[in-house]
Amino acid sequence: MKIFFVIRGLHDPGGIERVTSVLADGLVERGYEIGIVCLQQGEPFFPLSKSVKRFYLPSNVLLRVRNLKKLYARENPDIIVFVGSHRLLMNIPAAKGIPNITWEHFNAKVNWHPLHKLSRRWAVKYSNKIVTLTQQDVENYVQIFDAKNVICIPNSITIPNIETTPLTEKRVLAVGRLASQKGFDLLLDAWEKTKNRKNGWNLRIVGSGSHLNRLQKQILENGISDSVEIISTTKNIVEQYKQASVMVMSSRYEGLPLVLIETMASGLPIVSFDCQTGPAEIVEHNKTGILVPALNVEKLAEALDEVMEDGQKRKTFSENALLRAKLFDLHRIVDLWENLFREILVN
Repeated sequence: MKIFFVIRGLHDPGGIERVTSVLADGLVERGYEIGIVCLQQGEPFFPLSKSVKRFYLPSNVLLRVRNLKKLYARENPDIIVFVGSHRLLMNIPAAKGIPNITWEHFNAKVNWHPLHKLSRRWAVKYSNKIVTLTQQDVENYVQIFDAKNVICIPNSITIPNIETTPLTEKRVLAVGRLASQKGFDLLLDAWEKTKNRKNGWNLRIVGSGSHLNRLQKQILENGISDSVEIISTTKNIVEQYKQASVMVMSSRYEGLPLVLIETMASGLPIVSFDCQTGPAEIVEHNKTGILVPALNVEKLAEALDEVMEDGQKRKTFSENALLRAKLFDLHRIVDLWENLFREILVN
């Protein structure tokens, strides 16, 4: 079976790029012929099997539909997976006559551009299946678009054999793009309110992006530069997990945050906003971590203090997190995708 994925590109260090690469490798290992079509140029940031074919479209945006059609006619894929729901006004006409899947990576209530809602309507009308990352987003599609062709397949753990963190460092870790979505401005306001930042605890934010300067300015204005640092995106994120004892996520919205899944697999206790969508389907409240009402800075500070000052709670959360992470095992997730491919071709 030949499966093609269509994605903006593989060159960025984001969760979408990581999970696409890992799923492609997992399918290749099971004998599938996999191709990834990149709309933008750039070498993959994450490791990718040499058996995965890569196709780079010419940069002319106006000719994308024509170029995609020519590629599909030459390569003859059995199924095309559109990575993301926001380019379907281009992707669906280009793939006419070929079974296709829309792989939703955010949630149906967040629109990236004025035509995104229309794009999702096209997915409901023209895609064989829509795959969301959370059950909540299945419900969103049903409620907003009256979708009947939508199922949930969560992201998998993408880092094999993650070492368990020893929980020895007085460090809270946050990871993500330095952008409004990730809410690091809210996190810095919460950190200013914590008591334990004065007891030797520090906050490390790992990420790159357009908000770096404003976040650095906020750190100075909040008077917390002695306990906060921002370091650039790294390929060795596991080393950062090992150097932390708490993971915090302050996002305004998510799809299914891969970073929570993987820090859970490393045994890190989690404190997270209960934003739409994802955290509540990963974190078991008061069992693997603490879920805080979305955007509530005061509650986020209180939850961070609660976990920082209680070593036994961190240990219990860590042990439970390691068990919970098994739900996101790569082999289990690839099984779900295989079942979906078979269903589409049979029908």
